[in-house]
Amino acid sequence: MKKSNLWWSLGTMALGLLCFLGGWLLPASRPVGVLWGMGFGLLLNGLVQLFQYWKWTRPENAAAYAERRELEQIEFHDERNIRLRDRSGRYAYLFGLAVGVLALLVLSGLEVFGLAQTRWAVVFLGFYVLLQWLAGLWFYRRLKKQF
Repeated sequence: MKKSNLWWSLGTMALGLLCFLGGWLLPASRPVGVLWGMGFGLLLNGLVQLFQYWKWTRPENAAAYAERRELEQIEFHDERNIRLRDRSGRYAYLFGLAVGVLALLVLSGLEVFGLAQTRWAVVFLGFYVLLQWLAGLWFYRRLKKQF
């Protein structure tokens, strides 16, 4: 495993700790919750990356890591998988466009009737990102079975 992975994980953890510190030092206000959430997410992500670096750099795992990297490279450069990734990405993109248009219609309707709230728009957009990711996975698996 590359040394840059170690530095990336340590940097992510440091950024998470800075967010925690910012949330702790700021007076109670709305950004404090965001800083605590970002700090926790970054710190946890850095810890997971650090654990993976530690696990795969141990001498007893060197052969398993080499085999894993070789299989990843074969899968990544396989022509069939490249084609499937391209098609699933296109389908997910088109699906995302349709959902985006519907979102604009719904949010515009809420605005017209005076029911629009920023909180619900953020929740909806978070759901949208999750939906895009799940759609990409579903299309990829479906195409993999088809071909």
